[in-house]
Amino acid sequence: MKKFTPILAYHSLDPHRFRNKLAISPELFSQQMHFLKAKRFQVIGLEACAKNGWKEGFWDRQVAITFDDGYRDNYEIAFPV
Repeated sequence: MKKFTPILAYHSLDPHRFRNKLAISPELFSQQMHFLKAKRFQVIGLEACAKNGWKEGFWDRQVAITFDDGYRDNYEIAFPV
């Protein structure tokens, strides 16, 4: 199996998901981040992914996390987690 770096792409963290179909709940985001921490994944930037040729990471327990659009909840909810 080829090595790859998973890239988790988020849009918004909306506690009232019915308003935004591209959002997930803050609780689900928190669970996902705690899973990564428990499994000892290292969060790396997209620049590091590109530098590694986009091929290392999954087996090395690396992951990149991105957010689209820069909604306020990205900072107010996601950043503290």
